[in-house]
Parts: sequence; C-alpha cells; structure tokens
Amino acid sequence: MIGIRQEPIWARSNFDIVLGFLTALAALFLLRLQISVSGWSLLALSAFFLWHITEVKESEAILNDFSPRTELVLFFIIFVVGIVLRLWDLHQIPPACWFDEAENGLETLGVLSGKHLVFTSQNNGRGALQFYWASPFFLFFGATVFSLRLSMATLGIITIPAAWQLFRKIGGPFVGLAASAFVAFSVWHITISRTGFDAVMTPLFDVLIIYSIFKAVHTKKYVWFGFLGFLIGLANYGYVASRLSILLAGIAFWLFLPKEKNEKKRVVYGIILAGAVLLITLLPLVVHFAHFPDDLAKRTNQTSVLSTVIQKKSLMPLAKTVKSTFEMFYGRGDPNARHNLSKAPMLDILTGLMFFVGLISFIKNLKGKDPWLIFVLIWLSLPLIFGGMMTEPAPHGLRTLAALMPICFIAANGLNFSLNLIPTTKRLRLVLGGVFFFLVAILASHQYFIVYPANPETRAAFSPTAYQAGKYVKALPLSESVAVSKDIDLSIVKFISNQPERKLNVFDPNMAILYTTTYILANQPEATDIIRNNKHHCEIITIEHEQFIVCKPMTH
Repeated sequence: MIGIRQEPIWARSNFDIVLGFLTALAALFLLRLQISVSGWSLLALSAFFLWHITEVKESEAILNDFSPRTELVLFFIIFVVGIVLRLWDLHQIPPACWFDEAENGLETLGVLSGKHLVFTSQNNGRGALQFYWASPFFLFFGATVFSLRLSMATLGIITIPAAWQLFRKIGGPFVGLAASAFVAFSVWHITISRTGFDAVMTPLFDVLIIYSIFKAVHTKKYVWFGFLGFLIGLANYGYVASRLSILLAGIAFWLFLPKEKNEKKRVVYGIILAGAVLLITLLPLVVHFAHFPDDLAKRTNQTSVLSTVIQKKSLMPLAKTVKSTFEMFYGRGDPNARHNLSKAPMLDILTGLMFFVGLISFIKNLKGKDPWLIFVLIWLSLPLIFGGMMTEPAPHGLRTLAALMPICFIAANGLNFSLNLIPTTKRLRLVLGGVFFFLVAILASHQYFIVYPANPETRAAFSPTAYQAGKYVKALPLSESVAVSKDIDLSIVKFISNQPERKLNVFDPNMAILYTTTYILANQPEATDIIRNNKHHCEIITIEHEQFIVCKPMTH
C-alpha cells in the first residue's frame, strides 16, 4: 500500500517547504501565461526544494483516521457534484454536433434497426461497444445528440466510484477520496464525458481492469481472473487506446506475481484462465479482422508520427510530438476545442501542483521498490507514449485521456503529503482538503460552463451550420428530395434530421439540376447556376446565427 509520512515535518524544513511550493506555484502561473523558459526553470528549481522533503513510508496516512460513515458521506458529496458537472446543461454545452458524433449516432441507429456489428469500417474504423451502450438511451430519450452524449456522460459518472474503490484499495481512504475528487472535478474528464466520443470508455475500463487484477492477486479466486479476461476483451471493442489494456495487465501480473510457490502456481493458473476468457471474448473481433485485415491498424497508421518521420527522413516530427505531450499539462494543451478549451493546459493549476508534488515523491521513492509505485508510473507512461508522443497531432486530449487516472492518483498522494506538512489538527487538515477541492470544482465549473462556451472556437468546432441544416431538413415534408452541399457535412444532416426513409444526396455543381429537388447550400456561388435556371426560389436561412442557402422548387 502507498502511504504518506505520518508526522508533520514543518519544523524540520520550513525553508525548503515554503520555497518548494511557492516556486512551483509561480512556475505554473508562468507556464499558463506561455512564459515557457522562466516557467520551466522555476519548476525545475521547485523540484530541487521539494525533492528534499518528499518521503513515502509503508504506513497508513495520517488523514485516513476517520470513520467509514464519514468517508461515505464525503464520497457522496464528491459523487453528486461530479454528476452535476457532467449533466448540467448537457443539451446546450457543447453546442451543435461533430462529424464523429453523427457517425456514432448513425451506427447506433443501425444497431437498433437490427444491424449486427462488432467493428465498423466507417469513419476510419471503430469498435461497436459504444453503439450497443447508446442504444437504450436512444430508445428512452430519442435518437438525438443529447441521448448520445448522455450515454457517454453516464460512463464518465460511473468512473468516479470505480476510481474511488480502486484507489482506496491502493492508497487508503483519504487517497481514494482525493483521487475520486480529482477525477470528478477534472475539466479534462468533464469535457470528454459530455461529448459523443467513445474515448471516455478507456479510463473506466483501465480502472475496472486494475481493480480486478488487485482482487485476483489478493484473493486468488478464479472468478476474478475470469472477469478480468472478459473486461480486457470487452475493452477492445471500445476506443482504440484500450488495446493497451492487455499490455497493462501483463505488466501488472509481472510486478505483483506472488513469490510463494503455491500462491504463485494458483495465480499462474488464474492468468491462463483469464487468457482463455479473453480469447473467447475477442473471437468475434478476431474473425472480423481476419476478413478485413486493413481495419486492424487503419486508424493507428493514419495517426502514427513514425510515418511522417519516414516520409521526411527526420526525427523532428517525433521530437515535436514528445515536446507537445510533455507540455500539455502545464503549458499548451490540446488546441482542438472539441477536446479542451483550446490550448488551455489539461490540468487546472491546483491539480497540476499536487500532481507535480506527488510525482516527485513517487520518483524519489522508487528505491523502496514498492510495486505499486512502479506500476502507477508505467500506467501513466503508456498512454502518454503510445497515445501522445507516437501520434500526431499532439497534444491530443482523447488519445491520452487514459493517463488521467494515474495522474489523479499521484495528485491525491501529493495532496495527502502536502496536508500532512501543516502543523495543525487532523480535523483542520480535512477541512483544508475540502476547501482545496471546493476551489478545484470552482475552477472546473468556471472554465467549462463560462469560458468554454463563450470561446468562438468552441462553437466552430462542432459544425453548427450542418447541425442547423439538419434541423431544417427534419421539418421538411418526407416527400421532398434534398441535396446538400459538400461543404455541409452530410452525416450530421442525416443524424440530426433522423429520417432514414428520406433520400439525401450530396450536391454536385457538375451534375444536372433537378427541378424537383430542394438544395441546401453553404455559399452564394453554389446557388448561382440554380438561380440562373429560374426553376427554384433561393433564400438565405438564418437559424441561431448560422446561415445557409435553401433553393426550393418553384412548384412548392
């Protein structure tokens, strides 16, 4: 178990403590202001001071001394706030709809209509688990963007108690609560949870898989090994980053394999069982890839930075992705407004500070050979390497989201350590911890619900014109044939209009104009030929500040 020094050490190292925390905080402010050289220099200096005061002991943390009832009440508060942050105003934030969400929605409608999928080749290829998970939400709430996003927000919500249970097993009650709070109030996790992207599945599966490994190794019960194999297999039907779960599980067993002969033998048998269940679970996916081998690595090949390195015969593209991934937490975050407040650091300043303190402590205490210390650092590294440094563009909030779980655990240990430095009572330290998370929640709420929707890049990132065009088409009579400009995404129009019986075509200016068709166009030049033929009436339609041109047959 990972614990933190029991006694306050304020009197022993006042100077190092004050300088360490103040310089770290100043460094994070400078990095957020894009003053990189000074910021990274100060951060390195703060690491020097913090290195001398961080020490982990194999013991219960001082803040763990509270009753199970208190722990349950505190978690309930964290959980409720986490739910609110993922569901509040979900029908409006984020706005409109993006192409990937529309494709996911259309595939979900296909599943509801009887289509059997394990993997779809559409939209660069993706596992079908999301479509089956979203199906009941479509049945109960209708086939809308809100329903799709609600289905993913639900997974984000489930991640909070899952993280609590895992991290309290590893680090004790306070660390478990703190880690779950960091997850619940993480603006990074909130942002992804509230979209129709399947990336939010990966952190949840990682937590469930590692919890199953913990239970399997400690109880030696075969049911946990079987459940583990099923979870790993199921994860591979989700977001592509979940394929790392097999490697993560293998590393975990290598680190936690018992040394005692009889226990080791039983765990080995359990691993064999897990492998057998995994193969059975993966069988439909294996059959699909056997028939469509290009689907296996299609998306990976498209995003791999190594392709650019080979093409340009230079390591500079790789150096750029490494640098960008390294800087994403404190400096320049993901610029894609669908994943993040464009270019904002992925961690708020308070979470970032505690992560930094905790990370220094973890690295310093590796000499203790605690397998959990080593495992958490590996868990952190895998998504950052394979989902960040080895892909482009970087940084990328979706592909690296799995790193957030170990980040939250490390930050929780950093907070636990920091509170134990304060020379006061245990109760006051808990109160200070509550104030800390109140501020974290305020920062997340302000960024996501006030700054994020007000940013013009946010609205532009979710194809508002196509979204409004889809709503317009939905209001048209079903008998009306419609053609849509190639500059207005057809998938979004199809999903938002949700009329499978209506034939929608892409407008091609080189084709003959059909006098029985309504044309929805993105700009005036596209309408020129239609207007010239005097068979259509064209007008500019404005819906919620979005404009497009509609040319309707004169007979209408």
